[in-house]
Amino acid sequence: MTDHLRQIDAAIAAHDEWKAHLLNAIAAGSSELDPDQAGADDHCAFGKWLSSVGPDMKASLHYERVCDLHARFHKAAAAVLRLAIGGRGAQALTSLEFGSDYVSASVLLVDEMELWRRELEHGMSGAVPQP
Repeated sequence: MTDHLRQIDAAIAAHDEWKAHLLNAIAAGSSELDPDQAGADDHCAFGKWLSSVGPDMKASLHYERVCDLHARFHKAAAAVLRLAIGGRGAQALTSLEFGSDYVSASVLLVDEMELWRRELEHGMSGAVPQP
């Protein structure tokens, strides 16, 4: 398995863990993570990896989509966290329900990462041809 595939697999697993972290923050009314940090898509391991990949990875049609969805996911998670630590646990719980910005961003991000992973695994380009 290539490093790229491992990074995407790790990101999928890490983003699945966010819901548990947010539920814990809602239950406790507090979090070790600051909402501004949670909202920054370049502070997590996957965000750092995304910014470090070479031109071959950036040429994939999935790269830009994943970057956009990753940023959207972090903004949605930060919004839920703000509600949770701001004493609005009921609103935070609603923000984790089907149809919410958080769930939509999470599902779309994981779906796009899985598509990118399959592209890499099977050697399909998906890259825009260079003139």
